[in-house]
Amino acid sequence: MKCIEKILEMERVCFKEPWKIICPGSICIVEDYGYAVGTENELHRIAVLPQYRSKGLALSLLERFLEKCGNEVFLEVASRNSHAVRLYEKCGFVEITRRRGYYGDDDCLVMRLLRG
Repeated sequence: MKCIEKILEMERVCFKEPWKIICPGSICIVEDYGYAVGTENELHRIAVLPQYRSKGLALSLLERFLEKCGNEVFLEVASRNSHAVRLYEKCGFVEITRRRGYYGDDDCLVMRLLRG
């Protein structure tokens, strides 16, 4: 199975509103347990299949993704997604703004990692 096909299959398992395509030129880190995808300066999505969660695998994916990125990386995350927010903070991301009501009943946190 190709990397993109694996990502799209995991999308259907991990998200209520799965992606249907991945942009050409995206940075993709894909393992059997999950994936990270984005560009040189923005993390678009990170996911770990349910049976592999709480084992530090999201951190591993994120660290590998960041190795391929520039010195400034952005992401957006729902404020109630406390597991993801803690993961990003652990890697040095900080909230730079909040979009109130962006997800209807939840805010969107825009976070940035600035290195070197």
